[in-house]
Amino acid sequence: MKSILFVFLIITACCFSQTEENKSLTIVNTTFTDSLQKPIGLIGYQFYNGGFITNRLSKNVNLELGLLYTNIDNYKIIEVPILIKHNFNKNFRVFFGSKLNMEINNGFSTLQPLNNTSNGMNMSLETGLQYDVNNSIMLEARYSLPVFQKNSTKPSIIYYNTSMFKFGSNFKF
Repeated sequence: MKSILFVFLIITACCFSQTEENKSLTIVNTTFTDSLQKPIGLIGYQFYNGGFITNRLSKNVNLELGLLYTNIDNYKIIEVPILIKHNFNKNFRVFFGSKLNMEINNGFSTLQPLNNTSNGMNMSLETGLQYDVNNSIMLEARYSLPVFQKNSTKPSIIYYNTSMFKFGSNFKF
């Protein structure tokens, strides 16, 4: 974990001088399923916000680093995506990469209030499409597929199969 954080900080420091900062607020409709592909009741909208730093690697390829805070009902998740974006033209992009999801509160209360945090983690692959409507608004579709999970000892949203399809809009400031 320390080495992942160290690499993330080094990449961020190297990219920060030539970046274009994007902040976004996205509304996403999500369905969560357990390992038997049965819905577990967390069907609805999630809100997340955060920031992205984009660094141009070549004329048509960008590296995007992000830090997102997601709130789904009582679940609070920090997401750290690292994406490669390919520009097909001025407004259309395809992207892929990996994302680390860290659950900071799983919404379940216990008899011991100080033990109400979770260490659930999930590493996922993410791919998607982005379309720039204008200089301030982007439409985006993402698909995340979990590949690694570390679970806490109590029920956790990250414990379940959380492959997600997200559709939303981003606003650049």
